[in-house]
Amino acid sequence: VTASRTEDRLFLHVINLRRQQAVLADIDLGAFRAKSAKAYEISAAPEFEVTGFQSVRHLAPKEKSIDLTKRCEFPAASVTVIECDGERGFC
Repeated sequence: VTASRTEDRLFLHVINLRRQQAVLADIDLGAFRAKSAKAYEISAAPEFEVTGFQSVRHLAPKEKSIDLTKRCEFPAASVTVIECDGERGFC
């Protein structure tokens, strides 16, 4: 996990390196107060990397809603960016 920010947005970058197992995680944003959050996820079935069928649409980011008050699930072999909108001037 790594993070970046702008004045009123926080971006969490999460990579699940487990090839065949999802990971559950609690997200603690510290002093940042998120008004809303959404996730952009790139994931594919483990077999995708060994098949001859390589299509860009299988790796297109999927936007999904995310509730940071609950445990978050990150699919196997995935990359997820969580974009949190917060109060201006939080840091």
